[in-house]
Amino acid sequence: MQAFEDDLMMGLRLMDGLDTKSLNQRYNISFDPADCDYLISENLISASKNNISLSKQGVLVSDYIISRLL
Repeated sequence: MQAFEDDLMMGLRLMDGLDTKSLNQRYNISFDPADCDYLISENLISASKNNISLSKQGVLVSDYIISRLL
């Protein structure tokens, strides 16, 4: 579980964001960016089919966002 959390935190802090397809394959989970509607509606993250990334606002509250995703 610790490795998953580390990958989630590091991936979100990258400019390209987190590749959720790779995350799902690596940890045999089904993390769907569509499940992040609240964070998207608050303009804290942007999401596509296989990627989520922090918005400019999201960078300022990244610890909060990560806690919501875990």
